[in-house]
Amino acid sequence: MQKILLLEDDATMKSLLKTLLELEGFKAFYPTELTEQAILETISSVQPDVLLTDVLMNGINGLEFIKKLPADRPFRILMTSGMDVAIECQEAGADGFILKPFMPEDLIRRIRDFSAEN
Repeated sequence: MQKILLLEDDATMKSLLKTLLELEGFKAFYPTELTEQAILETISSVQPDVLLTDVLMNGINGLEFIKKLPADRPFRILMTSGMDVAIECQEAGADGFILKPFMPEDLIRRIRDFSAEN
């Protein structure tokens, strides 16, 4: 079962994503708080297959955060935003980008595509 770590500051969106992912057979997690320390601790304990992160969140900038992660990390990064910042996400080190609002099946397909690539 693939493990997905969610970084999202909107409580409703976080809950919807967790429910969607778990209905599709994934195990979804999120850190106790959106701080760099809490996220790194959750990455270490969960060892996710995919990090699904918003670009702009209260307390942390997703682009700046992923730039700090090692290039040889054992998980893929899929970023989301309401702004088309796909190029910026790719340059920061993301493996993929999906523009909000997105259809649930598009998100699931993108995550499954990561598995097929490995």
